[in-house]
Amino acid sequence: MHGYHETHTEDFKKAKDSNQVWKLLGVVENDGGVVTARVEPKLLTADDPLAQINGPMNAVTYQCDLSGNVTLIGAGAGITETGFAVLIDILSIR
Repeated sequence: MHGYHETHTEDFKKAKDSNQVWKLLGVVENDGGVVTARVEPKLLTADDPLAQINGPMNAVTYQCDLSGNVTLIGAGAGITETGFAVLIDILSIR
């Protein structure tokens, strides 16, 4: 997992000047049956559907052989729902 700590302020400024956006993405790849997953900052063009995601919204992009990229966008759980889910998890541990 890589975060923004390796990305500097000037990187964000250059991206904005170039009509690009940094986003922290989860990436899952299947290479011949070997599945890898990682989280890392990615530089996206401003018109990329994932670049438009902010606040409580979630999105996933599938790369499909026949249809190309397919992006699904929807509301995330939100702070209350996430907090409640964490509380339930904690209570189930004890």
